[in-house]
Amino acid sequence: MPKDSEVKEDSTSKLTAEQIEQFTRDGYLMVKALFDTEEADLLLSIAKNDQQIEQQAHVRLDFSSGQSKLWITGSPGLWLLVLQ
Repeated sequence: MPKDSEVKEDSTSKLTAEQIEQFTRDGYLMVKALFDTEEADLLLSIAKNDQQIEQQAHVRLDFSSGQSKLWITGSPGLWLLVLQ
């Protein structure tokens, strides 16, 4: 397993020039299918069981009259957005 300071090198971890340009222009980058179903399920499970996320999440009504939770955290160069 890579240490925190290491980046796993494989073909899926590299951004294209277009993605870098979009991030520079827009300030964010959305990557479709970044995680497979198993990874997404694991991340969602962790987020739902994390008390800090639960306490800091912003709750909003969604289009189906249900509730969606949004939690954003970050530091220079790294942002994490969690939707439930």
